[in-house]
Amino acid sequence: MEKFANTPFVPYGSLANNKKDEEFLNKLNKEIESSLLDPEYSIENLANALSMSRSNLQRKIKGISGMTPNDYLRVCKLKKAAKLIIEGEYRINEICFLVGFNNPSYFAKCFHKQFGKLPSEFTKDNA
Repeated sequence: MEKFANTPFVPYGSLANNKKDEEFLNKLNKEIESSLLDPEYSIENLANALSMSRSNLQRKIKGISGMTPNDYLRVCKLKKAAKLIIEGEYRINEICFLVGFNNPSYFAKCFHKQFGKLPSEFTKDNA
């Protein structure tokens, strides 16, 4: 679980213990991906989209990933940001908004905390 969270390119499928978890993660990640541009997107929206109560969503995500839904959502956004950085099509400030952060310095702080490097260092190391 820690490897998934702290390594930008480990796929979410590595968290699944069985077919049912894999199907849930596919639906979950498809929903997260479709809402990335919305900084106001909440766990409540996610629960509604998956036809689950907030507490059931919390239990399910925690059971599979060991993370809270908010942490999981943030990790997914940061992994997408890392992918966009590698692709080199956008500047870091643009990527920040493309993955649903509305504050570049908060984005950089979260990225550093998650992957141990600032986005600019990550860019240089993976150029």
